[in-house]
Amino acid sequence: MIKTFSCACAVTVAAVASLASNLRADETTHLRGPLTTAVYEYHHEADRVMAASWSEKDDTGIDGQVDSSAASRIDSCVGVDACTTGGCAAPATCGNRCGDTSCLCCCDPGGFCDNLELFVAGDGWANHGDDDDTNNFGYRLGTNSGFGGDTIRFQAGASYGFYNLHGREDEPNDTGSEGQLFLTGGIYKRSNVCCGDRWAAGVVYDYMRGHNWGEGGDDLDLSQIRALFGYALSRRNELGVWMAFGLDTDTVPQMSSTVIVQAKDQVNLFWRHQFEYGAQSMFYVGLADEPNGVNPNIYSPDLREVVLGFRGQAPLNRWLALYGNVLYILPGTSGGDNSNDSYAEEVWNVSVGLVFYPGAKARSNSVSGPAGLPLIPVADNGTFAVNTPAGNL
Repeated sequence: MIKTFSCACAVTVAAVASLASNLRADETTHLRGPLTTAVYEYHHEADRVMAASWSEKDDTGIDGQVDSSAASRIDSCVGVDACTTGGCAAPATCGNRCGDTSCLCCCDPGGFCDNLELFVAGDGWANHGDDDDTNNFGYRLGTNSGFGGDTIRFQAGASYGFYNLHGREDEPNDTGSEGQLFLTGGIYKRSNVCCGDRWAAGVVYDYMRGHNWGEGGDDLDLSQIRALFGYALSRRNELGVWMAFGLDTDTVPQMSSTVIVQAKDQVNLFWRHQFEYGAQSMFYVGLADEPNGVNPNIYSPDLREVVLGFRGQAPLNRWLALYGNVLYILPGTSGGDNSNDSYAEEVWNVSVGLVFYPGAKARSNSVSGPAGLPLIPVADNGTFAVNTPAGNL
């Protein structure tokens, strides 16, 4: 009887397994449709290849050289080996862009839409213009994209933020919200560490338009130049420097006079790290210019303030990623609420949000990042910090 029961159980388990397999096949065939099925199967295989790649030993190997094995040379695009002829020898097979992910060819970085980033974030910040008033919080929407050649490329992006939606303590418009526009555009080159190209570089022009900016609710127009240079030590680690320098000045009223404002000069060293399954982090530390605190009509920058920052991104799938950004600039003055309100000289920016990639490039497999994506993020209130001569208004 026990033997009969065991046989019956075995037959039942086999039947259930067979039925489940048939149901999965039926779901794939009938519910997904032929085209979606092909894409699904492609991505399933891509996941297997990427998992195998990430489970390999670190790509530096014993001698510190980049491993040339096929598993560690999988490019940032899903499941395509950019260092072999597979896929890249026949870019015409990549099909239509923007949504057709049946073939992601990494040697061809794609067009504007393939490299589009659409982001939304909760954004909080403070700078010298706020003086001892409240800080700023709101929401920021933006886009960024890369286009051009295979190696030397161009990028263009923009963002708009809505802050203090219920008003704040300023005159004459204490009920108005604050609006802020950033435009970023320039030229860049990504590294391709999996194929031996370790250098990344980019230079962009940033423009900021502030409406109801600072404690006086002024309109502000400023610009700066920003640059990044990085060297990939391995597939997992990159060291480099990013910097920003103000290009022009603007003036805002202060009591019976006006003061000059300008973008803060910054020089920061960074370490970028690639995690398994596509996440990246970037830590940086550096110096920013300190206000001279003497004459409000003379701008004399001096790199004495300490900058601490972090930027990270973790993919949720191929199209969507969670990102965070933190920057803090420690003033060079003594702290506390003294006659100059020294605590108000702090500059900080905190953002948390989501990024959508229509070209399915949310994941990365090396510090080089997905081919074709813009190298430098759109400016924000950390990378485009604002300085005043006296440290605050």
